[in-house]
Amino acid sequence: MLYGVIYVLDVNQSLRRALLMLSVVSILTVCLHNSSFAQSSARTIPRSLDQLTAEADVIVHGSVTSAKLEPHPQLRNLMTVVVTMRIVETYKGPARKTITFRQYVWSLDESQGATEYGKGQELLLLLRPVSEYGLTSPVGLGQGRFLISTDRKGHVTAVNSGAAGAGAWPATLAAGVDGGATA
Repeated sequence: MLYGVIYVLDVNQSLRRALLMLSVVSILTVCLHNSSFAQSSARTIPRSLDQLTAEADVIVHGSVTSAKLEPHPQLRNLMTVVVTMRIVETYKGPARKTITFRQYVWSLDESQGATEYGKGQELLLLLRPVSEYGLTSPVGLGQGRFLISTDRKGHVTAVNSGAAGAGAWPATLAAGVDGGATA
């Protein structure tokens, strides 16, 4: 009978350990899952076009010629995208024919914005000053990034949907035939 009691105690102890491990794993899974999306769902205060322009160090209109995902050269655990654009027009900052910049990638998940820059995209970018680590990004997350499109009649439209899910304001700027912009 003593053996039966020891066996029951061992089963209860094993069951307790298993339940404890399951609880710990469950808690860690929930915590780590939520924190992994913390930055990708970051929010920013909506800014007016005047505020975005004032905060930008460089404002350019051009086409993406390349966009390459790669680790930061010094901070190897930091994934970045290196974007090169052929510049059509510079509105703020030094005039140039091309610009290459490095931007932190919030998430490698395509649905979270890893593919923000595609070859051939025509963009109007309001870029922040370059950081001490050589990084920059559009002002106000996605608020400083406008996708340019031209319809069949030659009407040009710059569409900004802000940073996806970041609480940014949606805006469309349309340039008429005379070049005047309306918001």
